[in-house]
Amino acid sequence: MQIGPYDIKPGANLSGADLGNTPLARANLNGANLSGANLSGANLKGANLQACDLKKANLKGANLQEANLAKAEMKGTLFDYQTVISDRWRLIWELVNFNPGDRELSGVNLSQSNLNQTDLNGLNLSKVDFTGAVLQRINLSGANLYRACLNHANLTAANLSETNLNRSE
Repeated sequence: MQIGPYDIKPGANLSGADLGNTPLARANLNGANLSGANLSGANLKGANLQACDLKKANLKGANLQEANLAKAEMKGTLFDYQTVISDRWRLIWELVNFNPGDRELSGVNLSQSNLNQTDLNGLNLSKVDFTGAVLQRINLSGANLYRACLNHANLTAANLSETNLNRSE
């Protein structure tokens, strides 16, 4: 099935769709459901994937250079070494999908990220920018959020027990 980048409507339900190797550069997929979709090898350069559901989507070998992944759900999303994505969005993908252990995250930019149900307990998150982030049901127990920016972040049902929020905004 050949789909041009302008044939997809924002918010479309493409769950499980086979879009492998599809040219979707600069496509507006805002809010689309792409869960379980095959996007391997797809050209998504500059695409708007804001608030997309990418859970369990296959993005191996996809080009996500300059793609807008703000608030995109990436739990279970498949990447590989050929997936082209900025260091910032790869870090967010790693935090959502793998145990961060004792990773040093002080001062990183996690703004507009979707860290829903992520476990970041006990980590040093001082000076982290969480502006506009989705932090629902996140585990931040015992974390250090000294001087972290939480402006417009969604902390619904977040675990903040024993979290250092000193001088956070």
